[in-house]
Amino acid sequence: MLGTYTEIESRIQRALAAIQASGEKPNLTQYASDFAVLYDRLRRRYKGKASKSTRPRTNQRLNQDQIAALKTYIQRCDSLRASALYFQIHHAAERILKLSDPLELPLRKHWVTEFLRLNSDCHLVKQKSKDIQRTAAQESVVFKDYFTKYQRLKDELGIMDQDIYNFDETGFRISVGGNQ
Repeated sequence: MLGTYTEIESRIQRALAAIQASGEKPNLTQYASDFAVLYDRLRRRYKGKASKSTRPRTNQRLNQDQIAALKTYIQRCDSLRASALYFQIHHAAERILKLSDPLELPLRKHWVTEFLRLNSDCHLVKQKSKDIQRTAAQESVVFKDYFTKYQRLKDELGIMDQDIYNFDETGFRISVGGNQ
C-alpha cells in the first residue's frame, strides 16, 4: 500500500473505475485489497470526497474570486509599468479581505511570498540597483550647476529663447534640410 501520492491516487482511480464498471454494490474491502489502497481512503473517495490534490487548501484566506481580483490588480500595475511591490500586494489583499468581511484578521507578514509561490503566473522580477554614478548625477546640485552655466552662456552669446530648439541624439546641421 506504499508509494507516492500520485501512484496511490492512480490505484484509487482504477479501483473506482472497476467499482463503477461492476454496476453492483461493491465490497470495498476486497477492492482496497485488490488495488493495494487503504480502505478508509477508498471509502471516502467512493462516497464523493475529493482527493487532496483537487480540493481547495484548508488555510486559504482568499477565495478564487478574490485571488482573481488580486491578480487583476497586479496585472494592471504591470501594464502601467509600475510593478506592484510586496507591501502593495499585501495591502491590496488585505483591502479585498476587509471589503468582504470588515472583522477579518490581518494577513501574516510573509503572506505575499506564499501567494507568489502558489500562483506561478505571478512572479517577481528583481530590479538592478542604480549605478552610483547615475545616482550622483541626479543630485539637484548637479542640475542647478548645469543650468546656471547654460544661462550664463546664453547671456554671454546673446541667444534669445525663440532661437533655442530641442533636438534628439540624431544631430542637427545648420543650413541643411532634413532630406539632404
